Amino acid sequence: MRPPQGPILLVLLGSVGTLLVLAPMAMGGNSTRPLHLLVKDQAEDGVYWCTGVEEGDGVVVEFLHSYERFPVREEYFIEGPERIRLVRIVSRSMLNGQGFWSGKLELRGDGWAEIEGWETLLERIEFIMGSPDLANHRLIFRGRSFSLSSKIAPGTQVAVEVQEGECEKE
Repeated sequence: MRPPQGPILLVLLGSVGTLLVLAPMAMGGNSTRPLHLLVKDQAEDGVYWCTGVEEGDGVVVEFLHSYERFPVREEYFIEGPERIRLVRIVSRSMLNGQGFWSGKLELRGDGWAEIEGWETLLERIEFIMGSPDLANHRLIFRGRSFSLSSKIAPGTQVAVEVQEGECEKE
């Protein structure tokens, strides 16, 4: 059988190209749309920080566990508006011994525990802001660390969200 030529080849190539452009949109992904990561006060809707993001970007929240005073590192991936996936937690804490494990737990020889396999899809990351001396919440994005505890009052209900569009305030 002879390979397609002429107008048939052009139609086939055009169809494949169209599918490559439209398929991500149909599946909920569209890397051309602007997205932003927003850190805000849930009760008052005040914005503390905003930056442009892309699907597939990683975001890390680090803090000291309130009871055990050990560091906790939560790792997330951005999948789109209101779509943040928790993928891994690394900690020296046993999360107050409550057995909150949900995934593959690996106790490392250096005293740290890694929990992978969460694959928990969230609309937003939520937590109560701790004080800088006790919790020291930080957000790490694209290799830069941002101190949340230095900007947000202890006791504030914080939400980290991905929204469509550009930041209103950066």
